[in-house]
Amino acid sequence: MTLEFAGVAALLAVLPAGCARGDKAAAGAATPEALAEAFVRAADSGDGEALGRLFPPVALVQRSLECSGDEAASELGDERVKVSASVQRGRAAGARLLWRGAEDVGSTRMEAGEQRMGCTARVPVEVHKLRVHFQVTMAGQARDEKQELRVVRFGTSAWFLQGM
Repeated sequence: MTLEFAGVAALLAVLPAGCARGDKAAAGAATPEALAEAFVRAADSGDGEALGRLFPPVALVQRSLECSGDEAASELGDERVKVSASVQRGRAAGARLLWRGAEDVGSTRMEAGEQRMGCTARVPVEVHKLRVHFQVTMAGQARDEKQELRVVRFGTSAWFLQGM
C-alpha cells in the first residue's frame, strides 16, 4: 500500500504554529501503537499541550527533509485543524474516550536521497496508517469507534502524529 507523503512535506510550513514550544518539548512515542494510545488519552483529557507534543519538532523535520514549494502545506495545515477541531468538539459534547487498541493497516518508506512530492529525504522517513479502536461514552451511552491516524518516524526518531 502506498501512502501519500504530501503531509510529511507540508510539515515544514505549518508545524511552528502547532508544535510544542519552549519547555514543552515534543514527545512522540516509541512505537506507532504507543503514539495512538497517547493520542486517545490526550483527546480524552482535552489537553491541547499533550496533543501538540505528539507532533514532530520543527527542527527534526527540517533536518530530515529538504522540500521546495508549499502546495502540500495547506493539506497538513488542514489536518492539524481537523485533529484539533475533532478533539475540541468531542470534549465540548462531553465525550469520554477509552483506548481499546490499534492495528497497522499500511505503511510506506522513503529512503534517504529519495524524492517524492517535492521533497528529498535526508534520512529514511517511514509513515504508517493505523486504525485506532476506542470506546466513546456520551450521556451514559458507550459505543465502539474506529479512527485512522497517520504516524511518521524520521530516521531513528520517536514516532509522531502526522494526521487523521
